[in-house]
Amino acid sequence: MSKIATTVMLLVLAAFTMAPVEPLITEKSLSKSGYGEKKMKKAPKKVFINSFFVNYQLIAGAQATSISGHSKTGMTVALNGVEANQLQEVTNKAYQRFTKKLKDNGYEIVTADKAGETELYTDWRRLQGGTPSKAQLVGYLSTAPADYDFFVKRVTKKGKSKRGFGIIDSAPKLSKQLDDAVVFEGVFNFQYVMLDASYNYLMESSKVKAKVNFEMPTVAAAQSKEGWAGQGSGETSPTLARFVYKGRAPGLGAESIIAYSPKKDIDIPGVIEEKKFKEYTANPNTPYSNSASLGILVDEEVKVSHWVQADTEAYLAKAEESLNGYLDFMVEKLLDSSGK
Repeated sequence: MSKIATTVMLLVLAAFTMAPVEPLITEKSLSKSGYGEKKMKKAPKKVFINSFFVNYQLIAGAQATSISGHSKTGMTVALNGVEANQLQEVTNKAYQRFTKKLKDNGYEIVTADKAGETELYTDWRRLQGGTPSKAQLVGYLSTAPADYDFFVKRVTKKGKSKRGFGIIDSAPKLSKQLDDAVVFEGVFNFQYVMLDASYNYLMESSKVKAKVNFEMPTVAAAQSKEGWAGQGSGETSPTLARFVYKGRAPGLGAESIIAYSPKKDIDIPGVIEEKKFKEYTANPNTPYSNSASLGILVDEEVKVSHWVQADTEAYLAKAEESLNGYLDFMVEKLLDSSGK
């Protein structure tokens, strides 16, 4: 090979290896749903973090039953390779980085003590983060930062906290009661498997399919406990981050909302091997075609038919990178809109 050709090849290789790596979360990944962003400049440089929750999917299950009930197919997929304390630490570090960035740009973080004095949170229960929960969203480990307190209307006997706002957006009201402080709310989800259950009326057969792909979804899907026994309804958790400023808006409205959510499910490669599973039942005497081992879901034993292995180091690093990218973008939008 000539020296010229060798030199050209080396230059091409160098350009390729030195090219910047595309961040996992960018403005192209997110969709705007707020309004009046430029009016955020009227708001004082104070932020109250009303919610900061991260949900990590650990297990998912579905069952298909033919219309006559003669054929049943079940599947439960569980994740191996990450521990609850490791996921909690990812949430802790993302929160600490987020609050530091706000403070470094001159923002005061309004305390939970101050929020507890508002009319809105009268008689509400104050909880401390740092203890992962499997009760909040079935199949997910739900986390709040260790150095963070938040408010809930009540906690059920099963340990699920209820925020209690319904269809009414309480963030503008909270902003006003906190002397026009900006209210931040963020819920972030990580999902690795989607299940699809169906049946064939003519063949009296049933099947469940699973697609494995680690991602930050637009909406996290969790099957309810009723769903494990049949075609029960599912719980969902939208991925969303926003800053809300009440200002002079009338009624229940806000003068400025900076809100962004994923345009579509955001793939996070290099964490889990992408694969597909399928279970099919035509004979009612063999409802499960795979032998099952035991897994844990909300402190209950469930039959796990398929395990998915995660690269521990890659999972933790990329989950943290995704959270940081999302939160950095939100802070940049706040700074740009406020002109400060």
